[in-house]
Amino acid sequence: MLKATDPPSPVDAQKEAIVNKTTKVTQAQFADLLDEFGGCAPITLSTDTQPSLKKTGNPYRDQTVRRIARSNGFVGGTYESIANNKREKAGGDRDFEARSLPWGQHAGRYLIEHKGNFYLKFFPRATIDEQYVADEKPIPRSAIEEFLPKPRENRGGVPWITLKLASIRFVTFNTKSYELIDAGA
Repeated sequence: MLKATDPPSPVDAQKEAIVNKTTKVTQAQFADLLDEFGGCAPITLSTDTQPSLKKTGNPYRDQTVRRIARSNGFVGGTYESIANNKREKAGGDRDFEARSLPWGQHAGRYLIEHKGNFYLKFFPRATIDEQYVADEKPIPRSAIEEFLPKPRENRGGVPWITLKLASIRFVTFNTKSYELIDAGA
C-alpha cells in the first residue's frame, strides 16, 4: 500500500511531468504562436467535435454524439504547394492551381475566418486514437459508422480539414504542449 510520503511511480511521475509542461493559452494566443512560428510544422491535436450524422435509421439521432480524437498532421502548408509536391513525387507536373475558398477568408497562413469563428487549416496524417460518446456514454465506432459523413475527395488529391479552434483541446506544436482554453476561463 502506498503512503502519501512514498515517491510516485515512474509512470505517474511521467504523466505529472507532461501535465506540468502543458501551457494554457487562449485561442488568440495560440493563433499568435502559430504566426510567430511562420512555417509549415508537424502538430498533434486533441479535439472534441460533434460529427454531422445521417438521421435516417440512426439510433443516436436524438442524442449528443461527440468524437474525441488525437491526430498527427501538419499546419502552415499551402494546399497548392502540397498538392504540387505530391504530383511531382508521383512523376507529374507542378501545374495544380488551387481555387479560392468556398467559404470564409484566409486569416493568415494557418487560419480561416468565417462568421466570427476561426478554423485551423490542418493536413492530417494519422489518427492516433479516437472515441465516440453518445450523451457521455462510450459507443463503438462500428455502431455509428454507417451514419458518419463520407470523406470528400479533394481536387488536388491532398486531404485537409478545417477544425474550429473551439473544438481543439490540446496541441503539441514546435516541441511544446498547450491546452486551449476559452478567453473567459
